[in-house]
Amino acid sequence: MANLTRISAIELSQSQLFQDLYPDTFIVGGVDVPIQAYPFMVGLVERGKSTEKGLFCGGSLIHRQWVLTAAHCVVGVPAGDRIDLVIGVHDLKNVAGTQRIQAKAIIPHEKFNPAVSHMDNDIALIRLIEPVKSFPPVRLIPTGSELDKAPNVPKVIGWGNVRQNKFGEMAVFERPKVLQEVSLPLVDYNLCNEALIEVLVAANGEQVREQLGSARLVTANMVCAGFSEGGKDACKGDSGGPLFLTQAGKFTQIGVVSYGLGCAQKNSYGVYTKIQNYNGWIDEIISRH
Repeated sequence: MANLTRISAIELSQSQLFQDLYPDTFIVGGVDVPIQAYPFMVGLVERGKSTEKGLFCGGSLIHRQWVLTAAHCVVGVPAGDRIDLVIGVHDLKNVAGTQRIQAKAIIPHEKFNPAVSHMDNDIALIRLIEPVKSFPPVRLIPTGSELDKAPNVPKVIGWGNVRQNKFGEMAVFERPKVLQEVSLPLVDYNLCNEALIEVLVAANGEQVREQLGSARLVTANMVCAGFSEGGKDACKGDSGGPLFLTQAGKFTQIGVVSYGLGCAQKNSYGVYTKIQNYNGWIDEIISRH
């Protein structure tokens, strides 16, 4: 959380307030995805476990040997013996026709530091030990694109929780049988920032405003999506997955599932890492490796 002025970053990171801000992401109010509809979707799976039992985050194939995901999914995790990437999976119980490839390198953004800047720079790249053979990557939105002029409403996909959960309450987790999708309109990031602050105030009291000071929950490196009436959202287990546009059968990724306060709640929105702010970083990492 940038520019903390009234409480130190360390104090805030250790408080219940900050703990409540950590990612709570999944697809609520979505529908089953047709088989092979989104071949760029990737599941991050714990090594030694089945796809169904070991899935912990999503990602997207952006290059034959690179996967894009959220930093909070992988920060501090050694690549070689911990993570596999499953490409082309639809039904977590049926992985026939998919590719499961080991991670060779995990590279979270060097400025991702939740203790200092909340969820800013929540983006990471994973290099695969070998190229993907038969699944096409997704296109990334170009730098400078105007999202408010997008041709249609973006979608988010994942295998995360399908239960609606209120912020601050014990989550009830129910994973779907197959990949889910939901269309979510983009929301002005200032409106989104104020809405999330109100959620925190409702749960923790007016002292939240003083604790935050001039800090923002939603920065210029983020985009928000959702409905003011709630009912549809990403949720726990969807972190790292893509927010993308579809036009003429082609897909353009604009965001990475990052965090939310509860799931699919009224007057609260999901927050996504804004990809176009990181195209230079992505190109640099891939060129260096």
